[in-house]
Amino acid sequence: MSNGRRVAGYCAENAAVVVQVVATAIPGCADPDDISCTVRAFMELTVELIEMLVKIILEPSPFSNNKNLQKLLALTAISSHKATVDGDITKLENNDRWKSRA
Repeated sequence: MSNGRRVAGYCAENAAVVVQVVATAIPGCADPDDISCTVRAFMELTVELIEMLVKIILEPSPFSNNKNLQKLLALTAISSHKATVDGDITKLENNDRWKSRA
């Protein structure tokens, strides 16, 4: 998501907040309640929710192996971005943490 893009129903200032949450706040978060609250806040913003979940799951974090977040990523991607699902599945298949669980 680019800083200048309008997010559905949000002004440019709110879009910048979304970018900052995904880029800085989520990677350093270790509290499950904070992650849960943030995910709920992003539920109507599917593109941003997918971006955030990919960052949480595919990059090292305390929540990388969270099955509920993995399922939410898959369901959100399938329902909103069918064209990119193949790429997301490939990323998961090539992810060492994902392979070690199989």
